[in-house]
Amino acid sequence: MDEKDFRVPAAPSFGLPLPQPTPEHRRKITRNKWFEVITVILMIVIGFGYLAWRNSGTVPPENASKSLDASITAVKADGATQLTSTTIGNRTMASLSKKLAGFDCNVELLGKTPNEPLETAIIWLAPPAGAFDPTDGAMLEVVNGVGELGHLLVPSTAEAMEKAVKTSELIKDSPRPHQRGVAATNDGWKVTYVTYQNYDETANPPQPVLYYVIQRLSAGEDDTLGPFNRALHEAILQGTDAIQAVKLTLKRDETAPFDA
Repeated sequence: MDEKDFRVPAAPSFGLPLPQPTPEHRRKITRNKWFEVITVILMIVIGFGYLAWRNSGTVPPENASKSLDASITAVKADGATQLTSTTIGNRTMASLSKKLAGFDCNVELLGKTPNEPLETAIIWLAPPAGAFDPTDGAMLEVVNGVGELGHLLVPSTAEAMEKAVKTSELIKDSPRPHQRGVAATNDGWKVTYVTYQNYDETANPPQPVLYYVIQRLSAGEDDTLGPFNRALHEAILQGTDAIQAVKLTLKRDETAPFDA
């Protein structure tokens, strides 16, 4: 499904005022326009500004989040509120949330136990319900904010995120076309960066507009995490709430090593 061009073509006015787009037409223009802009900003910011703050020393270079519990503490110190901490089979998953330039920024952290290493971090953004028209400055803050969160959790993801964005491809054959980029770090992590081209402002719950997934390569190859990883991948492809999709999928699959 290709993105539609909702612009009103120019036409001779013959002294009469040009017809104005309807409110619904304007909303469609806004939805598509700002996702086009955020893609461009991503390319610019990641290539220049993001590298600048990464090297500025504002974030400690050491991996302060070696354990799941330390990762939770780091994200909470960054202004997030912990919503839940649940046991899913043989894993612990913590859900946190914060506001980021008007968006709802959700952070899901997964590990075997609180004292064992972080395995997977899912950072995803959703706009608030209803009409939403973020400024360019807000989008810039969002891009930097997501990158900083990823860097806070796993410092080595900075360069991988840059590579993922620069090499991203348009995935058209999905319910929500999106840009998807994948890259790996030198110390055993894989990052997946996804931005969607449009969203339905009437959706309930609100549709995700961005996913940033950081996962240990060993976790991606772990057979016991197979159902989790497949459900996560499918939800991102569909452009839906990945965490709810994971829980529902694992609950339906009685053979899965999780009990959602």
